[in-house]
Amino acid sequence: MGLNPPRLQGYEFLRSLGTGGTADVFLYRENSLKRLVAVKVDRHRLSDADAQHRFSVESEAMVRLSFHPNILTIYAAGITADARSYLVLEYAPGGSLKEAIAHHPLTPTEVLSIGIDLCSALAAAHHNGILHRDLKPSNIILSSSGQPLVSDFGIASTLYSTQAADSFSLPWTAPEIIRGTSPSSEASDIYSLCATLFALLTGHSPYESGHHVRSAEELTTLILSGQLPTLHRADVPKSLSDTIMKGLAPRPEDRFATARELGNALQSLRKKVFSQEPAHESVTPVQRMHPRMAALKKSTVVTALGTAMTAVATLLTFYVDTVTPPHTQTVHLPTTSDADTGILSDAAKENAITATFS
Repeated sequence: MGLNPPRLQGYEFLRSLGTGGTADVFLYRENSLKRLVAVKVDRHRLSDADAQHRFSVESEAMVRLSFHPNILTIYAAGITADARSYLVLEYAPGGSLKEAIAHHPLTPTEVLSIGIDLCSALAAAHHNGILHRDLKPSNIILSSSGQPLVSDFGIASTLYSTQAADSFSLPWTAPEIIRGTSPSSEASDIYSLCATLFALLTGHSPYESGHHVRSAEELTTLILSGQLPTLHRADVPKSLSDTIMKGLAPRPEDRFATARELGNALQSLRKKVFSQEPAHESVTPVQRMHPRMAALKKSTVVTALGTAMTAVATLLTFYVDTVTPPHTQTVHLPTTSDADTGILSDAAKENAITATFS
């Protein structure tokens, strides 16, 4: 049985978006800004003051990642009167990349574009000391303008799924994590990112592509075999395939050292191999591969990077409100423009992402 939606001052409950063993997600309307938001409420109560403090610290750290155009925006965080933590998040109506590639895989150009975006998001998170731990196509959701957004970092790990936060997704998990010989790291995040890029090209995770895997045990054996998967697709340049395979290396030390290094490699490929193709198009790669996204009206965007950065400075100021019922605490991220949607104009977005790798 699902939780009852909390009463939040300034928000109107609309409907449930999903329920699971660890969290429920609800759709609300934020009255002051007339926007839809997703509210994720943890099913487990925070046991004591220390746990509540840890949640506050972690949620503040996550909010500070929301400046990035390819990370799902967290607008606010709080604790309900019955000691359940919750997050108020950007509502992304486009589904996930998992659903999108069910139609058909992406072109190499599209994979490069999305790969660079994801590397930039991951590099920003790692720079702030935050690991993802469960990067996969279903955790990359699509904004109303069709842009890929990395979700499910840290405390938000169960946002649009019912998977327990302390488990992992076998097809996308690095061998050292499966063996239990190493904790999660930047290297394991990079492995998961490259496994995701592999799937965007083939429609399947690396060790499920070309294999008729019948059980988790069989899949585990394949991943731990030490043999790299094969990317069978004639239009994928060897340089792109080799880049992805380096990120999937069985040994962490053989992969790219950082997400920034992987992003630089992908940017270099785009310049050298795909330089003849248009740099910007009116329809995003995600919109092309996911037909229902193309029909959505593109959100208002920030057209200058300087304006966006000024807005970000404002966004990083917190204040605490009292909401109904009494003693429910919400930490808000004040907003005065559409910058908090995490969507920039093509030019500003390109400048922001390029700056990550320069």
